[in-house]
Amino acid sequence: MEEERSGISENLEKIQRDLQDSNAETRLAAIESLSQNPNAPHGLPFLLEALGDSEWRVRKATISAFLKLECDAQIVEKLIEFLACGDDAARRNTAIEVLIQLGECVLPFILPKLAHPNREIRKFIADILGEIKNRRAVPELMMSLADPDENVQ
Repeated sequence: MEEERSGISENLEKIQRDLQDSNAETRLAAIESLSQNPNAPHGLPFLLEALGDSEWRVRKATISAFLKLECDAQIVEKLIEFLACGDDAARRNTAIEVLIQLGECVLPFILPKLAHPNREIRKFIADILGEIKNRRAVPELMMSLADPDENVQ
């Protein structure tokens, strides 16, 4: 058991180093390594960090890794936090793409966010719901037509 924990710890340290490497291929390999065991809880922080990678190929691989994860409230909440990242468009746009591709499984978690106090988040949630194209979102989207922010409308 001790050896196993040591091995996991060493592997996580290597992944962390590799994700900071200047070589995009090294960062891609680190994401691939994380996606081999997608539901391991220790990998989520690294995947969340990789959403903002400067290389589009790394972000694309990160999206693929997220799609292997079980859709749950914790992951969706973390992704929603990035919708307000006005200064980090890559991270925000990649989080949006993950939520869209996860599809209808995110509906129970994002529909209530149409009432979020942050208008940017409400706007992006409406956009995401539009891309998911699930009829269950229609009543909430209709209510958003009365939103005080014209971009949300």
